[in-house]
Amino acid sequence: MQIRKATKSDKKPVLDFCQSPYSGIDYIANVWDFWLKDGVFLTMEHEGKPIGVCHASFSKNQVWVEGLRINPKFWQRGYGSSLVLKTEQIAKRKNYKISRMIISNGNKKSIKLAKSLGYKIEDKWYLYNIRPKRKQSLVIPAINSKQIENLIDSDTYSKSWKWFEFDKPAMSEANKKEKDTCFHTKQKNSGSRHLE
Repeated sequence: MQIRKATKSDKKPVLDFCQSPYSGIDYIANVWDFWLKDGVFLTMEHEGKPIGVCHASFSKNQVWVEGLRINPKFWQRGYGSSLVLKTEQIAKRKNYKISRMIISNGNKKSIKLAKSLGYKIEDKWYLYNIRPKRKQSLVIPAINSKQIENLIDSDTYSKSWKWFEFDKPAMSEANKKEKDTCFHTKQKNSGSRHLE
């Protein structure tokens, strides 16, 4: 096994085995070219072919370890640990004091690897999200006569700034005036009150 700097030619063979430990979509393809220029981007090769990668970026007094990927055919052989230890070795030579990484709580293999290397949980982050509720428009465009007929006695229509009940006389009047009438209707009783 040899650890060396990653190159452009490593990209395709590495992406062929890359799998995101998070969502199934791996971000490595999107950052590859940037990582070639930023920090230290390492490749582990076996018989002349890349079987793993790891990126390290440096800031203030820390090294940030990310993008550790090992070809699944070579898992459980210590190659991931070797790549992380190599980034740490480079960081020590540059006098960086702290090594950090973020690992998803569901990525048990990476958590086990980090613990085996002496990493301690420094913090836990929780991601929350909410899907916006899509408001359905109450406006229904009615262009052809069939669509207009379906609206009779169930909807209202707009004429100028007023809303009227849509009934047969309204439809007849519309058909007399223009053949290509377009009604913008809204559901019955929306924004109204019945007076008794």
